[in-house]
Parts: sequence; C-alpha cells; structure tokens
Amino acid sequence: MAAAVYEDRLRRLEDIEEIRCLHAAYLDYVDKGWDGKEPSPAGLREVLADDVEFSSTKALTEEQRENGTTMYRGVDAVISMLEQATDEFQFVMHSMQNSVIKVDGDSAAGTMLIWVGAKQQDVMNQWYLRAFSKYVRTAGGWRIKEVILNFAATLNELADSHH
Repeated sequence: MAAAVYEDRLRRLEDIEEIRCLHAAYLDYVDKGWDGKEPSPAGLREVLADDVEFSSTKALTEEQRENGTTMYRGVDAVISMLEQATDEFQFVMHSMQNSVIKVDGDSAAGTMLIWVGAKQQDVMNQWYLRAFSKYVRTAGGWRIKEVILNFAATLNELADSHH
C-alpha cells in the first residue's frame, strides 16, 4: 500500500477517536453531584459548534414540558437549555457505549447508546437512549454540530412521570 493510503487510514482512525473523546467530554460537562462535579458551560462551548442543533424525543426541562419545544439551535440556546435541564437534578451521570462513527472528510456522523443515572427530588432514575450526532471539523478541531436524543426506556417510571 502506498504511504498516502496509510496516512488516510490513520487520519480516519484518529478522527474517530477524537470524536469519541469529544462526545465523552460533552457528556462529562453536563454531569453533576458526584466527585465534586458541576456542569461546565465553558467546557460545553469548547465542544459544541456555534450553529449546533439539539433535539429530543422527550422534554428535558420544565419550559419544554410547558411549551412542547424540544429543538434548540445555536450554542447559546443549547447551553442555556442544558443548564436548565441539569438544574432540576441533584445528581447526573452519563455513560456512552456502542459508538459507531463514520467520517467523511471534514464532517462525520455517529450513533451511540447512552445511559443516564439521575437523582431528582430525592428519587433515583435511569434513562436509556440512543444519540444520533453529527460533527464538523473546525480550525479548533472537531465540534458537535447536531444531537438528536431518542429515549428508549426509563427504569423508574414514577420519577419519569415528571417529564
């Protein structure tokens, strides 16, 4: 194989690992209530594209429950929504598994399973969902361009009735 082919393959593998780490950082930046963790709006700004879009099959905040909005556009709107969503919880921990990422030049798309453990009003709950995401390469590295959360199941339906 020619050196260029190896370089292309290596770059694709490096891109996939960078994107995996980027998404893990994104989830870490919205965790709270354990090991001194608090949400990090500054960290979110480092991993989200300026024109990021976020949507969900389940309302995540009181505002969303009241007006039915589950789509947010732009980094400021998404960060604000994530701050509101985490404010409702005493504890939040995300875990991602089974990520599949496909890179196409300076854009990429991926899916992953996400488990979310959370404590709200002293009730522990766990959500199971699949995230569909798009990514874009910028001068500062890869950024999250779009997140679509598709909720599959809830461990504690009683706590879920608030949503």
